[in-house]
Amino acid sequence: MEVKTEKTKSYEVELTVEVPYERWVKILDKAFKDYARNSTLKGFRPGKVPMSIIKNRYGEAITMETAEEAVNDFYREALNKQEYSPLAPGEIKELDYGENKPFTFKAVFQIMPEVKIEGYDELITHLENIEIEEDEIEAGLEQLRDDDAALIPAEEVKGDHHVVTFDLQFLDKTGVPILTHKWKDAEIEIGRKTMGDKFDEALMGKKTGDEFKYVNVNEAFEEEEKREEYMMITVKDIKLKELPELNDEFAQSISKNIHTIEDLRKGLKTHISNQAASRAKSQMFTRLVDILIENNRVDIPPVMLDDYLNRLMESARKDNPNLKEDDFRENNRQSALWNLKWFLIRKAMITQENLQADDAEIEAEFEKIITATPGDPAVIRKYYSEERNRNRIKDDIEERKALEFIESKAKITQKNMTYKEFIKTGG
Repeated sequence: MEVKTEKTKSYEVELTVEVPYERWVKILDKAFKDYARNSTLKGFRPGKVPMSIIKNRYGEAITMETAEEAVNDFYREALNKQEYSPLAPGEIKELDYGENKPFTFKAVFQIMPEVKIEGYDELITHLENIEIEEDEIEAGLEQLRDDDAALIPAEEVKGDHHVVTFDLQFLDKTGVPILTHKWKDAEIEIGRKTMGDKFDEALMGKKTGDEFKYVNVNEAFEEEEKREEYMMITVKDIKLKELPELNDEFAQSISKNIHTIEDLRKGLKTHISNQAASRAKSQMFTRLVDILIENNRVDIPPVMLDDYLNRLMESARKDNPNLKEDDFRENNRQSALWNLKWFLIRKAMITQENLQADDAEIEAEFEKIITATPGDPAVIRKYYSEERNRNRIKDDIEERKALEFIESKAKITQKNMTYKEFIKTGG
């Protein structure tokens, strides 16, 4: 067998395979003999049909079937004779065979592209230094109070912090219910403006069991196309959210390590600050990776992209069985390409810059996870001892090292801003 290899794209290889006629014809002769041995034909004893009759009647079909089986065997053999590892089985084309001529075909398959990382000197970005203001701390305290609030029955809706449970039936313009458009047991809190100021106002003074019509102007459309939505609201339950006092006792209920309300404020400021700093660091790394992707050509093999999107879709379908495949693929294509390009760049960088995780690093991370994870240490150790889970730890360490490496190569300036400004920028 003669195998020639040509790399037609950064991610595509074409094999040209030539099998000597003598080898092919032996396989074909065996196929005819096997068929003759098991054939029956009127006028002949089983297995005694003359070969000339078999070839005349069934020769083309037997030859085609044998060629289809043989080409798969030849393809596997050819793959073992060359250096590339296919990402998927590939495509057979230009199959050719005949009397006294070699059995030839071409096979095209996709491979992982080689990537050489350049452009470290162009890694220029900033890191947000975020100031946490008092109103952010107060908002955090209010959220803690809200989480710890008690719900007590109320006779009617009187103002903020009243929680209303209701059914909502959409109507047409004539007041006839639209059967397919109904919400059951919807819940809102007055003051949060979940359905707008006007809806909150419409609920004021209402009691359990009250029914009333409500007309909502859908603001999602342009002025000349604004649409009115007609609804019948049935109030089913009203409760008042009773918030705890902001005092030392409340602070102590949040954590046994907190003793005063001032301790809680300081701890909350540290928590918000740490979260914001973590998000800022993540955004900084995203910008640096964007630069690497821009400066290094990375062609993503189509089969690799398809496989990635298929796995995303399988996961999404667990929550949404009616997912539309075409829409999902289109909506997630760009993020999938970004993730795959970063994967290939990171993989190349780890090799190129010698950033591989060694056994000692993996073991140290392994022990850290066991210590931090609640549960039986023996069970946790067994789980992370499995090869795929251990490999996941290795991948996490190597990604962290890759990010630390590009950070060390980058020119990073500090950019001071408030927490509100950071949120506005997408933080």
